[in-house]
Amino acid sequence: MRRVGLWLGLVLVVPALNGATDPSGPGAADGNVPASCTITVKARLDPGALGQDGVSLYMNWGLQKNSSKVRIKSGTWSTLGNTGDPRLVNFKGDGTWKEFNSRREGAGEWSGRVHLNMGCRYNRRYEFRVNRNGSSTAEVRPQYPSTSSWTTSQTINLGNLARYF
Repeated sequence: MRRVGLWLGLVLVVPALNGATDPSGPGAADGNVPASCTITVKARLDPGALGQDGVSLYMNWGLQKNSSKVRIKSGTWSTLGNTGDPRLVNFKGDGTWKEFNSRREGAGEWSGRVHLNMGCRYNRRYEFRVNRNGSSTAEVRPQYPSTSSWTTSQTINLGNLARYF
C-alpha cells in the first residue's frame, strides 16, 4: 500500500513542477487540458519616435536567455514559440520592419503568429526581449500584461515599442 501512495504522489506532483499543468487553471477539474495554442503578437515603432534609432524584438532566438518567454500561473518560464515562428523582428526609425527568418517586411504594425506548447485557456504572462539600436543602445524586458497580472488573450499587442525606452 505504501508504494502505491508514493507513486500516485509522484504522478501528481512532477507535472506541476515542470510547468506542464496548472492545478488551478481551466480544464483541471474535468481533465481536459489542451495541448497547444496559437497567439498573435503585434508591435510597431512609430516613425521618428526614437529619432533614427531602431528596435529589435527577439521572439525565439536560440537560447532561452536570448529569447522572449511565456509562463502559466504556477509554472516556469519557457521560450516563446517554435522553430517556424518569427525569431527576430527589426524595426527601423522610419517605421518599417523586417523579419529575420522569413524575410517578410512592411511598414507600420507588424504581427506574427506564435505557437505555444500550452492551452489557450491558461492564464499566461509574457516577457519580451526588446533592444534599442542606434545612437543609444539598451535592452528592456517588459512583461505583458504586467509584472502582476495574467491574460488568456490570444492577441498580444505591445503597441509602440518606443514607450519602453
